Amino acid sequence: MSGVAARIREAGGVERARPVAGSVADQAFVSLTHFMVNLALANWLAAAQYGMFAIAFAILAIAFELQNSLYLLPMAVLGMTTYRDTERQYLAKLWRLHWLCAAACAGMLLAAAAVTRGEVMGECLSALAAGLPLILAMNLVRRICQLKGRQVLCAGGSFIYLVVTGAALILLRQRGFLSPATAILTLGAGAAASSLLVWMVVTGERGRHAAVGPRIGLASVAREHLKMARWSLSSSMATAGMAQGLIFLAGAAQGAPGAASIRAAVTLVMPLGQFVTAMQTHFLPKLAREHNDDRRRWRSTGRMLTFCLGAGSAVYAAAVTLSREELYRLIYGGKYAETPVLLPLLALACVPASVSAVQQLILMSKKNYREAFEVAGSGAAIGLPLVVAGAYTLGLPGLALGSIAGYAAAALRGMYLTRRSA
Repeated sequence: MSGVAARIREAGGVERARPVAGSVADQAFVSLTHFMVNLALANWLAAAQYGMFAIAFAILAIAFELQNSLYLLPMAVLGMTTYRDTERQYLAKLWRLHWLCAAACAGMLLAAAAVTRGEVMGECLSALAAGLPLILAMNLVRRICQLKGRQVLCAGGSFIYLVVTGAALILLRQRGFLSPATAILTLGAGAAASSLLVWMVVTGERGRHAAVGPRIGLASVAREHLKMARWSLSSSMATAGMAQGLIFLAGAAQGAPGAASIRAAVTLVMPLGQFVTAMQTHFLPKLAREHNDDRRRWRSTGRMLTFCLGAGSAVYAAAVTLSREELYRLIYGGKYAETPVLLPLLALACVPASVSAVQQLILMSKKNYREAFEVAGSGAAIGLPLVVAGAYTLGLPGLALGSIAGYAAAALRGMYLTRRSA
């Protein structure tokens, strides 16, 4: 056994596996944090209050998609190519862009809170205005770590996010201050602690090893990012519309308790979606290199990802479906189980959603952002009208059926486009 381990080390297997393990652990800790917060609030708050948090969390998820398209995905490419020799200047400009965008988002949230009729929803939006910049800053720090090959450090920061958020949540409940708004603030506090620790390490290393490089302008960085984000932003918004639109439509059709029921079911399938996101983050640079260097290997990796994530999603969906009664009883104490078919339908939607995500990843790796948008756009064009119609005719199951149709259309369109371009 020791001989096998020695051969693995000699072949560099451990070194190659460490970045993958770090990426998976990083995403796992972040996903576990969000899962834990949703799980705790679903059990500790009334359904109407949890529904308000669900709507605020959906807004946060849309902000994640915006950030990912505008500067995290372009950063993975530009940081390794265009700005490779001006890293310090580039990262400094990204920080400025982050705070400018975060300030604009916070201002819009505060304006929305001022005109919102419901007191609880207004508090949620105000808390989101305070916490959103900190949570988005943590995402940027995580991507910087990945860009510098420090996936293990990134995972450490995400673990701090989990611990601080969890401890703050428990303390708030013990002191009687737990509410949807204070829960959002705990996410911001955990993100701030995580970012501070990781950023101290990263800036310390950069100060010792990195050259300053020539000056670059904020406007030029913004232009380069917008050029790359033109189609990926449209794609992300279409994807977010499909995923988060369920929460908003459930709230519109059935009130906050309807949004709570959808959020409770989505929480149980959320780990799968977060795992797919982690694989996208890790494999995008790899596929981009393979497309330039070895087209046969690029095609092979694309097929492998499609099969593994598609089959894995099907297994996960089957497991969740078969154990749905036990899951609702053990996790929610029997709450939110009024529509037994809802969880199996949402779990089924994850299968085509995972396949379509891989097809978008393949197309993005060859910088074909227009076709990547076409994949997500076709799903949204078919799915969203069906989701709206289903919400007002069949209730919550109608929402899930519409999402299945949309993701299936996206997956089929994506497979056709990737096969044609191979």
